[in-house]
Amino acid sequence: MLDVEYDAQDATITSFGNALWWAIVTITTVGYGDFTPVTVLGRLIAAGLMVCGIALLSTGAGAVASWLLDRGKAQIQPAGPARANPIAELDELTEEVARLRGAVFEDFEIQGRTTLNGGATLDDGKAAWFRDSEGNFLYIMQRT
Repeated sequence: MLDVEYDAQDATITSFGNALWWAIVTITTVGYGDFTPVTVLGRLIAAGLMVCGIALLSTGAGAVASWLLDRGKAQIQPAGPARANPIAELDELTEEVARLRGAVFEDFEIQGRTTLNGGATLDDGKAAWFRDSEGNFLYIMQRT
């Protein structure tokens, strides 16, 4: 840049120190404006240096972001072995739940109302809730 701008009229980059300062300020995209090229070739060099500065900073930011994501991903990984086919496992569990519902909750009549399949029993097997055909909840508790 110094060779291109040194002899130009109204040039501000006239020493090695000015050229070095201008290059550092331009490549870091700060651009104080205290030193600017005035020739066409100087401005083309400046434009190329600005593009290189942006590319350099973007590459650095991308590398840091990628490193942080990889580091975060490593902390989130499950400790156990990966499941071979989670969809098949989910299908099996869905079938098992349906099978258990059918075995435990069958249609029956309470106080003249027919209950629909579904509901839950407590662990001790002494209480249950159901929804009847009218949509009302029924709570059944066996007295001991």
